[in-house]
Amino acid sequence: MKDPVLVAASICEAFRETEHPGDSFLVGSTEGCEPAEAIAPFLGCSRWSEVTPSVLDVQYTALSFFSDGGFRYFLPAYLIADVAG
Repeated sequence: MKDPVLVAASICEAFRETEHPGDSFLVGSTEGCEPAEAIAPFLGCSRWSEVTPSVLDVQYTALSFFSDGGFRYFLPAYLIADVAG
């Protein structure tokens, strides 16, 4: 396996220009309460790198409920947390 630091750096570079879609555009579904609850910890977070791995572990279902923009924006946080173990 490649060096996790190099992989993380590559992920950061790949998503470098991805912009935050705005809090009102993070959730991709409005059916039921689960989508809003799953993405709630990400509201107000304008930098994906500030989301802690412990939040990502608990909120793994958020990936299913993000809008396309929310998914694209927060995906690097999940990828890097996974690479880091």
